[in-house]
Amino acid sequence: MPLLSSIPLVGRLVDAITGASSIPAARRLKSAPVHAVETRPEKRPRTLKHLLRGNHVNHALMYGDDNGRHNHMAHALCSAYLLGATPEQMNLIYDAIAPKLVPWQASPAEIADVDWRDYLGDTAYQRAYVDFFEDVLAEHSVAYNWRTVVEAYLLGQGRPWGDDDTVEVDGDLVPPMFSSRVTPTAPADGATGAAGAARTNTLPDKADRHLLLNSLICGLGHPLIHLAYAYEMDSRVLAMEALGMTAVTYNADYAKKYPFGQLPADDDVPDALRGLSLQQLVDRIAKDARFDAVALGSRIESLILAPPSPEVATALLEYWHAWDLTGRDEPVQNDLTLRVREAQDVSADMLVASVVPGTHSYNFFVCHALTTSHAVRVLLPEIPPALHVGVLQQWWLLALATYVAVGRPPVDPDNVPKDHRKTKGWTYVEQQAVSSRWSTDEHYIKNAARTWGDIQDRYLNAAVWFADDFEGWVR
Repeated sequence: MPLLSSIPLVGRLVDAITGASSIPAARRLKSAPVHAVETRPEKRPRTLKHLLRGNHVNHALMYGDDNGRHNHMAHALCSAYLLGATPEQMNLIYDAIAPKLVPWQASPAEIADVDWRDYLGDTAYQRAYVDFFEDVLAEHSVAYNWRTVVEAYLLGQGRPWGDDDTVEVDGDLVPPMFSSRVTPTAPADGATGAAGAARTNTLPDKADRHLLLNSLICGLGHPLIHLAYAYEMDSRVLAMEALGMTAVTYNADYAKKYPFGQLPADDDVPDALRGLSLQQLVDRIAKDARFDAVALGSRIESLILAPPSPEVATALLEYWHAWDLTGRDEPVQNDLTLRVREAQDVSADMLVASVVPGTHSYNFFVCHALTTSHAVRVLLPEIPPALHVGVLQQWWLLALATYVAVGRPPVDPDNVPKDHRKTKGWTYVEQQAVSSRWSTDEHYIKNAARTWGDIQDRYLNAAVWFADDFEGWVR
């Protein structure tokens, strides 16, 4: 059952794509509601707009040792807004978080269109990247359409295109670099067997270039979360920040080790894992002794890119490949909408139902699996269907590695008392999120926002239990 897709809000709908298609995609997924806070005249959206702008002007995106910490101000404010926070409450949240942040530092040099790829992955250039994307936004041909900039630099490698430059594939207009997205990739260097088997790609071989979409899950998925809020709030401020954050957290090794949008060959999935649901895969991971070699609290990015042993590396790839994203067995052929719902359900259980009653051990890192699952749900209707598999794969890679890194706590629905909510409803969850002693903890607010809105008692009960049982994050 869906966690967030049943939120009873009115938004723009994307018509279901009819006819057969060879590309798996979340074809029935509706676009998330758009709140347009930059243009609405009421005080509440105006307050959010001003606070987002204040954060944008005054605080760096990254800070701390090696700029390894992320500015969560926008995430906290947007989540609070979505839960009905008043202008006064949003100002309190801003005032509580701002002292933890740092001012912008000048970058070593400016960035231009001719060299914007040269500094990818260097957080010292965060100011320069944001300035660069904002300069593009202000160009006459762009006319402050932030979606044009996102499409050009997140999807199109910095080469803007117009209607005359697009190619129609399966009814979608896409940049020319994606026009061969259904062409199988030949085995490299004459390789044979499972590793060299021909694969069906949703992107052509050019995907190994600097494609920022490969890096949305870097930094615990914060670029992905930031971009999703840009779409939900229709905010060019957040969009330019998301592009800057994606650029400075870019890591080419992700694309090399985990090719974007590449469906696994049949031999990549062990028979024992074939056909399992995502929850069943999580249950298997919890019991898989190969992961015992992973030290508790391992850095998630290190686990993804440099596993501690060949056995761990093999296990990660097997489970990553095992989540079936072909869409072959869906009610609508090649439709991955139910896979998005599955991701949201499982990530909620990983956060709440893995905590033994009385321990209050809600994990700071596991919460990102939940927030990024919602970000995926927001992003997919806004990008070409050819990219849906790759984005879902990225989410699963982050969730999988996070679950392993925190020790694989078993997910047990009985950990959430079934009758806990009693007379408490979603209004109570909202009030707790914006008014309790944890109201200034940005991650608490984000996760309450991720759980809010489902009409099924199972998730309402989990949301109330989380709101009452939460006593701070453990790491």
